[in-house]
Amino acid sequence: MAKDKLPSPTAAVFILIVLSCFLLFILSIPEVDRQELLKDRNKVTSETILLNLSNIEIDGYDGYSRSSIDYNTFNLNSDYSKNKYLQEDKVQLSANLFQSYSYEFIYNPVISSDYLFSSIEFTVSDTNSYGKLYIRLNGNIISEVSPVEGQKFSIVLNKIDQVNGNNLVEIVPNYIGLNPFNKLNIELKDINYVENYVGSSNVHKNSFYIKDSTTVSEIELNFLSKSPDYGPKFSIFLNDNFINSFNRDGEYSLNLNQEYAKVGLNIIEYRLDSKSDIEFILPKLFLKSERQFKSDFYSFEIDDRLARLIVNNRLNCMLYSNSNSEYEIEINGNKHQINNYQSYSKDVCDSFLFGENKLRIISGEDITISNLELILT
Repeated sequence: MAKDKLPSPTAAVFILIVLSCFLLFILSIPEVDRQELLKDRNKVTSETILLNLSNIEIDGYDGYSRSSIDYNTFNLNSDYSKNKYLQEDKVQLSANLFQSYSYEFIYNPVISSDYLFSSIEFTVSDTNSYGKLYIRLNGNIISEVSPVEGQKFSIVLNKIDQVNGNNLVEIVPNYIGLNPFNKLNIELKDINYVENYVGSSNVHKNSFYIKDSTTVSEIELNFLSKSPDYGPKFSIFLNDNFINSFNRDGEYSLNLNQEYAKVGLNIIEYRLDSKSDIEFILPKLFLKSERQFKSDFYSFEIDDRLARLIVNNRLNCMLYSNSNSEYEIEINGNKHQINNYQSYSKDVCDSFLFGENKLRIISGEDITISNLELILT
C-alpha cells in the first residue's frame, strides 16, 4: 500500500515570508499612502478645522489708510532780496544806417539755493527816439525796448540763455529810418547788474511728519491759488527737491514724489518765481499709506499627510463665510470675491500650498464678518 506524501514545507514558508514582507511594507509606508493602497477612504472623512473665526471687524478703505493735514491760507509777494552791482554811471550809445556803438559787460552769477534770477536795470536819461534798443544775452536777443527819456527799465536775464560761468550782456542801439544823415542817440545812466534772491515774503513752508516711510504710497497736495497779476509763476519743493512749476491761477492737486519724503520731519516749500502777489487758499495734504493688516492676516499649516490627501482629491477644502457685505478673501495670493452672500461656501483646494498658508481679508468699507471657517472634509 502506497504511503500518502506530506505537503512540502517549502511552499508554506514561502507564502509566509511573502505575507510578512507585504505586512511590513504596509506598516512602513505613510498612513495616507497605506489608505490609498488599501482603498480605505472612510478613514479620511473626519473634518480638519484649519480656521474658525467669528465677529471679524475690518477697517476697509480698499486696503489703504488715508490721513489729511489742513494748512492755513497764506500769501507770497515779490519783495525780492536784491544784490545790485553798478556797471556804469553813464554811457552814450548811437547808431545810423551803417554802424552802431553799443555797450556790453560780463557777469558771473553767484548761484545758491535761494538764487532766483539775474536782471539789468538802467534809466534812459536822453534820446532823440530815432530807434530802439536790443538787449542780448550770450548773443540771443532777450528784449526789445523803445527808449523814452526818463523811463526806467528792469529786464530779466532769462535762465534758459544763461550759462554757468561768464555771461555776456550787450545793449545794442538800432537806428530806424532811411536817412543816412540821421542817427539814433541814447544816453543811459545807472546801469546795474542785479542778482535776485528769495526774500522773506517769497517763500512759505508747511511741514508734516512721517513715522515710517516704507508705509507711504502717495503724498498729495491740494490748494487754490489766486493772484491779481497775469501769469504768476511759482514752484513747489519737497525737502529742497523740485516738484513742479505753475504760471497761472487755479485749483491744483499735486502728487509729491514720495521718493523725496523721509522718516521724520518733511518740509513743503512754496517759492515765488515772478514779480507777483499770490494767495494760497487753505492748502490740504493727503497721506495715503499701505494699510497694516495686523488683525486681518491669518495663517494655517498644511502638513505632508493633508497635502497628499488634497493632491489625490481625497479631501475637500471648504471655505464658509457669513456676512451681508462685499469683500475679498485672498489665500496665498489667490483672490475669492464674496458679493453680499449671507452664507457663502466654496472649495478652495487650488489655493493651498504645502507648509504655511496665509489668508487675508480685504474690504473697501468697514464690515463685520459674523463667521469664517476653513475646513477639510
